[in-house]
Amino acid sequence: MNIGIDIGGSHVGVGIVEDDGTIVKFEETYINSSCEKNMANYMQSVIINILERWSKDGNVQIQKIGIGVPGEIENGDTITCFNLGIKDYNFKEEIQKKFPNCQIRLKNDAKCAGLAEKNIGSIKDFDNAIFMCLGTGIGSAVFKNGVLIESENHVGHITLIENGEQCNCGKRGCFERYASMRHFKGEIRKSLNLPNNVEGDDLLNIVKSNFSNLIVENTVNKYIHDLCSGLSIIINKYEPEAICIGGGFVKYSELLLNKIIDGLKDEKYNNKINYIPKIVVAKFGNDAGIVGSALFI
Repeated sequence: MNIGIDIGGSHVGVGIVEDDGTIVKFEETYINSSCEKNMANYMQSVIINILERWSKDGNVQIQKIGIGVPGEIENGDTITCFNLGIKDYNFKEEIQKKFPNCQIRLKNDAKCAGLAEKNIGSIKDFDNAIFMCLGTGIGSAVFKNGVLIESENHVGHITLIENGEQCNCGKRGCFERYASMRHFKGEIRKSLNLPNNVEGDDLLNIVKSNFSNLIVENTVNKYIHDLCSGLSIIINKYEPEAICIGGGFVKYSELLLNKIIDGLKDEKYNNKINYIPKIVVAKFGNDAGIVGSALFI
């Protein structure tokens, strides 16, 4: 059986995935990065605990483990994740010790999700496309002539505002500091004076019920402006036929997608672009990373 693991800024998701992308068994653990001193070790233990429990089930025969990591990978096993405070950590070693007969592979999480959407998802019919994961940060997968460009991994760190807010990567004014879902949710909480622990469906329902509120409307419009500003740079650089947006954004797509499409038609974003690519939502939603890591790495 193929196991796909998606590591995010707030969760670890583990799933058994069939060839068509169907997740037949799933478990998710939410994490609070501010409460864990050794985040990498903690996430390793979460993954090992889940897989050991599953492997005791006679119906689960683990053969391949694919892990999507929100950062850089060196030599196939060592990870650096700025948003999780992880640097040069061998993430594969301990898991391999527990499952010595399994094939274990690591890849950037956004590229895992992008591979799922490109092969069997929302952008399978486009040769030149970009997958963007809007979540804790902004990850990406760029496809040219149907092939993933491995070297393109920093769309979230293009400079959106010179001398802007400090980013975890060390630069200032990065795109993800203004257009990630973490930033969007933080601005919504700030505008409505909500505590930081209001998350998930609770926050989504509050946004829905207050969407016509002028304060929320202004917050949303500012977010759409920053997101479209970054997208216009990306479109101008890569000229994709389609852009697929996944990650935590998917839950808010009913509220935000059409605003993005309309925003990109504005001449202040579009004056140097001859066309607007098709903007679509990830078919596999926030589970695209699990599907891609299980099947395509």
